[in-house]
Amino acid sequence: MAKQRLPKLAELGGSAARNVLFFHHGGLGDFVLTWPLLLGAARVLAQSRVIAVVGEDRGKLAEQVLRVEYRDVEAGWSGLFGNAKLADRPAKLLSKASHVISLVAEAGSAWESQVRKHAPEAEVLMLTPPPRGLAGEHAIDHLLGQIAEHPLLHGGAMGIMESIGRTGLMPRLFDKPGPVVLHVGSGSPAKNWPIAGWIDLANHLRGAGRRVKVIAGEAERERLSADELASLGEVSDVQTPRDLSELLFLLRGAGLFIGHDTGPTHLAAMCGLPTHALFGPKSDPQAFGPVGPRVQVQHVEDLEALTVDAVVASLAELEGDGPE
Repeated sequence: MAKQRLPKLAELGGSAARNVLFFHHGGLGDFVLTWPLLLGAARVLAQSRVIAVVGEDRGKLAEQVLRVEYRDVEAGWSGLFGNAKLADRPAKLLSKASHVISLVAEAGSAWESQVRKHAPEAEVLMLTPPPRGLAGEHAIDHLLGQIAEHPLLHGGAMGIMESIGRTGLMPRLFDKPGPVVLHVGSGSPAKNWPIAGWIDLANHLRGAGRRVKVIAGEAERERLSADELASLGEVSDVQTPRDLSELLFLLRGAGLFIGHDTGPTHLAAMCGLPTHALFGPKSDPQAFGPVGPRVQVQHVEDLEALTVDAVVASLAELEGDGPE
C-alpha cells in the first residue's frame, strides 16, 4: 500500500483549523481502551493541537501519560447536547477544529448537528463505543474498524498499538525488583475475588520476599470490614489514591500489577507494567481484556473457588522467575 502523506498545516486550514477534539465520557477502563486512537491522531496530525474533552480527572491522567491537552467536559460544553448557547471558549476551540472524534453521542443526533454548526469545516467522526455485550472482537478492534475508511488516522492508531505491544506507553514505570501492586476491588462486587484470597496472596508474596502494595479506593474501603482492612494492613502497604494522578504515581516503580476487570488494570497494562488480570464469569477477556506488552488473564468460572495456589502458579508463568 502506498505510504500515506501527512497533511501540511496549510491543508488543515492553517491557524484557523488545527484543533483535533476527542470527546469521551465513559469510565477509566473504557477511556484507556481509546488511547490508541487518541495518541494515533496526535502522531499523524503532529502539527495540530490534540485535545481530549473528558472529565477533569481522566483529562489530567491523559495529559500525564499521553502528553495531550485536555478540557474539562463539564466546563461549558453542555450546550452541544441541546439548544443552549455554547460557552465562548468551547465555541472558539470548535471553530478552529480540523477533526472532531466523538464517542459521546449517536450519528445524526442533535449533538452532532451542534458540532457541525460550530465547526463546519471539520471532519466529524461519530464513533460507537464498544457495547457491554460485544462478542467476537476486542473493544479496540471495534473502534479501529470504525476509522478504517480514514487511513491516516487508522494507520496512526495501528502504529501506536504496535508500540504498546512492544513496550507499553510508559515503560520506565516498570521496575522488576519493585513491589507487587494489588488492586483488590472493582466497580462491581460480582467481578471481585473474595478479599480473603487477596489477603492470603499478599501474605504468600511477602513470605516469598516480595514487597506488597495494596490499592484500595473509597469504594473498597466502604465495602471492606474493619477486620479485613486491618488484615490487609498487616501484610501490605495499603494506599488509597485520591485521584487518577495519584493512582499513576502509586504505580511508579512497581514490578507487577494484579487486579480485576477494572480501569486501573487497563491502565497498568497499557502503560507497560507486567499485569495479571483476574476475570470471572461476568468479564469477557476476548472483548475487554487489558492490552500491553506483558499481560496475562486468568479467566475462571467461579472466583469464589479460585485458590491462591492457582494464582501463584499463573504468576510464575507471567514473571518467568516469579514467586514460588
